[in-house]
Amino acid sequence: MILYYAGLAPAPENVRKFAFENIPDLRVLVSYAYPNHLQQAIKHGFKKIFLDCGAYTAMTKGIRIDVHEYIQFCKDLPKEVEVIAGLDVIGDGEKTRRNWDIMRDAGVDAIPIYHWGVEPAFLKYYASQTDFIAIGGITGSIRGAALPFLSPIFLKYPNHRFHGFGINAPEVVMAFPFYSSDATTWRAGSRFGDIMLPSGKRFKAGRKIASIDHLQVREEIKELTGLNIDDEDFHPAELDKYNMKVLYDLLVTQHNKINFSDRVEQQYIF
Repeated sequence: MILYYAGLAPAPENVRKFAFENIPDLRVLVSYAYPNHLQQAIKHGFKKIFLDCGAYTAMTKGIRIDVHEYIQFCKDLPKEVEVIAGLDVIGDGEKTRRNWDIMRDAGVDAIPIYHWGVEPAFLKYYASQTDFIAIGGITGSIRGAALPFLSPIFLKYPNHRFHGFGINAPEVVMAFPFYSSDATTWRAGSRFGDIMLPSGKRFKAGRKIASIDHLQVREEIKELTGLNIDDEDFHPAELDKYNMKVLYDLLVTQHNKINFSDRVEQQYIF
């Protein structure tokens, strides 16, 4: 499976350096909502970039993205951008499909996005037009929604490639034959003190990880990560590096070992 790291382009230099040195086939996702992130990705030497349209950011900030402006932006992209997301309208399958058709008619080779809760007819339409489709809209409820929503998709369209937008929970990704996905969870170390375990579960140390006074917890963290949080130079960003590597090992290195047919019920809802 291919993994794109979201939020890596504008990350601190030492984190980016670690990524280049330790992550094979390094790829990043940037958003149209933050055009300077694409510029940073190019400047920092990333060679394989996924361009997200930024629909979620636009929705949360009350910003409208014009499909024709997005098309013009996409036509001027550097060669490093290998995947372009269609302009989706979250919660509106018809507008999302219309935007994708407009982009294709304009000569932009974008991948369509099918959202959780949208009529299956839209997925059927996309599948009849292309073999590469993105699945979105389920990040916040991924564990509860995964089996009933994702299983029929992969069973119905076994020969299509699917990208999971924000779908990077190991127990979900490793249960399905995703072609690619993107992740921001690697950043949860410096943001929330979360540590990604080799099992795929998270150890929640808390935001003030360097201030933990429980000896057993401190020793567990050292044992799990190999990081010495007692070091006076320790910085929570070290957890981001650790999480980045563990996430790659789980979602990419081990992904092909999973037998999808043994994980889901053989039934369709479409």
